[in-house]
Amino acid sequence: MGSALRKACDADYDDEAICLARAAKIVRRDMLKLQSIFTGTFDKDCQVKSVPHSLLALVSMIHNGPSIKSQGVDGLSQATLSVAQLLQYNSFVRQRPEITGVHHNKARETPLPMYIGLTIHARTRKRDTVSSFGTKGKKTAWTTWINYEDITPTFLALSAGPAHIKDEDVAMLERFTILLYNRTSTIVKIDEARQELFTKKGRAMDALPPTKAALVQHIKRAVYQGGHCWGKTLQVCLDMPTPRNWAPSVGVKHWQSNGLAWAK
Repeated sequence: MGSALRKACDADYDDEAICLARAAKIVRRDMLKLQSIFTGTFDKDCQVKSVPHSLLALVSMIHNGPSIKSQGVDGLSQATLSVAQLLQYNSFVRQRPEITGVHHNKARETPLPMYIGLTIHARTRKRDTVSSFGTKGKKTAWTTWINYEDITPTFLALSAGPAHIKDEDVAMLERFTILLYNRTSTIVKIDEARQELFTKKGRAMDALPPTKAALVQHIKRAVYQGGHCWGKTLQVCLDMPTPRNWAPSVGVKHWQSNGLAWAK
């Protein structure tokens, strides 16, 4: 009994919890008060200015231990700046029980996530990293999207990284792909559109849209890469699904009843 009382007196956990709560309240107050607006360029001190001084001091003390140097903004490590920016970017006023994801506030968008997003976009804008349709480029896809705005909700749903792809979304993308290759077509089944383009319009094989089986593989790979990988870049703890059911290897053959389809 005596040792237990001595231990309780030596370590007053209630006081420590109160101190932590007070520190969190002070830092959160400053975090929610500060707003930063991206002007199109990254200034020299943009990382320091995008987060409150109290947050920088706290993260610096956690990294390096409490000291006089931790109270200043000079000589801060990139690790301290990065952690502070991620905390600022992912902070919110209150957690709603019905929302499971993280909704970022534009007013608290720090330079780090913007820089990462721009860097990833610049380095992945290559045809060899994104599944694409033969003979069709970005301009054709963009024009088709403008003329077929009904596809927008499908794009938004798939870009959010869903757990599975709904049949109605596949049907919408079938119609969108048909319009990519024949903007005047009224057909809604892509395999039927392939047959018409080949038998009635004399299209070459390399100018035909993919079969439905191949299209589904295109969709899976795009959703996994765009929704699950790129869409969760800034999350601290990633909960990624296995790529086995989303991104088949390049060149894998997918057989179906009406022939061979390649998923590029």
